[in-house]
Amino acid sequence: MAVTKTKTVNKADELFNVNGLSIKKDAVYKIENRLDLKAPSGYQKERSTKLPSADTGNTIYCPFDNGVWDTGLYAFSPCYRGESDSTATTEKLKMLQEYVVKPYERKTGIEGILEQKNDTFWNDYKVELWAGKYFNTSEPDDMLQLYLAMMAGELAPENDGGNPKYNQADFVIIDKAKERTLKTRKAVTNIDAIISFGALLSENPQKLSNILRYVGVANITDKIDGTTMKTMFHTWIERDERNAEIFGELIDKCEDKKFEEMVYLHSTLKKTAESGKLSKNSIGDYVYNGVSLGKDLKAVAKNLVQNSELSDTKAQIIEEFSK
Repeated sequence: MAVTKTKTVNKADELFNVNGLSIKKDAVYKIENRLDLKAPSGYQKERSTKLPSADTGNTIYCPFDNGVWDTGLYAFSPCYRGESDSTATTEKLKMLQEYVVKPYERKTGIEGILEQKNDTFWNDYKVELWAGKYFNTSEPDDMLQLYLAMMAGELAPENDGGNPKYNQADFVIIDKAKERTLKTRKAVTNIDAIISFGALLSENPQKLSNILRYVGVANITDKIDGTTMKTMFHTWIERDERNAEIFGELIDKCEDKKFEEMVYLHSTLKKTAESGKLSKNSIGDYVYNGVSLGKDLKAVAKNLVQNSELSDTKAQIIEEFSK
């Protein structure tokens, strides 16, 4: 339950950090469902770990530990047990008093309302969490609720990186200012991808086809007209927000001639495999003239480019399958 203080310079800066979330003054945060890649596809579409529903949510209360409400707002909170740096703890408490406790006391008009001995308050005080809920840290109650939810590990920071402390969290918390910045960056990435696509379609449509096959755009053939290819590309980049970035990265990688050759070979092998002219052996490896090449076409292409012992095999494949 670490709460760390950083330098405060202006309204956009961090006031304190609670379990990985930078909490800022006068900022807005939003709860969203946490994507569970192991969940059924319908749940993933809603970025959810549970059945999407208007009534789906969690309720949390402040933990009670050894006869004390473990708020973390006061020095005797059990969450500070074992902390060796008393100066750092004092700084944490100073920030929490200034930005959580005192604003809440001013709002309610009750001094000491958040003290650990106030059983009446803490017995009843609860935090409701649901996807779509907002916290405005200029509002004392929102600030307190966001702080308690983060202390409890019930909200995972957007980029929690699989931190085990958030294994039970059903939701992520989004900094809306950061989200707007990311949306702008994604829009620029999409525009760059579309420009690169258009240039390749005009200047080198075969290279474009090779790249689209490599990134996994389905049903790309050499006979597809430009209009159809544009439609297929647009559908693909809209399907996943990462696709435009993946396409742009591959364009850059193809500046390396060896990598471009690998993409070309992958395209050739993919067309060959789809026609049934490239087979697999009993253990799932692609085989050509008795030579095992790899279990998937990208691995085969990489092996053919990087393994000098396969140079003759590569030349034979290009001669036979590029016709």
